[in-house]
Amino acid sequence: TVYSLANCDLVQGRRRDAEARCRQSLAEFGGHGSVPPSLGMVHMPLGVALFEAGDYTAANQQMVVGRELCERADLTVTVLGAVEWQECLALHYLGEADRAWRRLEIARREGERHGLRRIVVGMGLLGAELLLLEGQSSAAEKWLEDLGAQQEPFGATRDHLRTTRARVLLALDRPTEARAILAPLAD
Repeated sequence: TVYSLANCDLVQGRRRDAEARCRQSLAEFGGHGSVPPSLGMVHMPLGVALFEAGDYTAANQQMVVGRELCERADLTVTVLGAVEWQECLALHYLGEADRAWRRLEIARREGERHGLRRIVVGMGLLGAELLLLEGQSSAAEKWLEDLGAQQEPFGATRDHLRTTRARVLLALDRPTEARAILAPLAD
């Protein structure tokens, strides 16, 4: 599917390819009057591609449209976690910190409700990232301690845990500890 292929492009660092793939699909399937709700899954990776390009306003618009369409198609759980990280950061960068925190909490609660551990832990990590953006590095460290090792994260969540912990340690001027946390990612 376009959703899967665009996400593969993003993971492999081909942001422009992901953006082009999504825009082409939206032009082909979305320009005929009513928009099929399933196209929400195309707006999501387009939003991520725009976020990575630094266009936070356009990224946020695509993510909002994508989320709304996915809700209409009853695909919320399917795509939960796909863009919340970038969406919350984009909102924060746009000066809408309160909306970013609300969006994070909504996603965390939805993850809890559906028993999606990766979402709950991921949103916890995102909370620490938002605190860092607000210049609250000690609070971010406490946030991570409170999050604790609720359970050992896996996959991308584990990598987010490492990078977020390292960013917190760097903000606290503890580069040696940060380097040690990031060492496994260098392999």
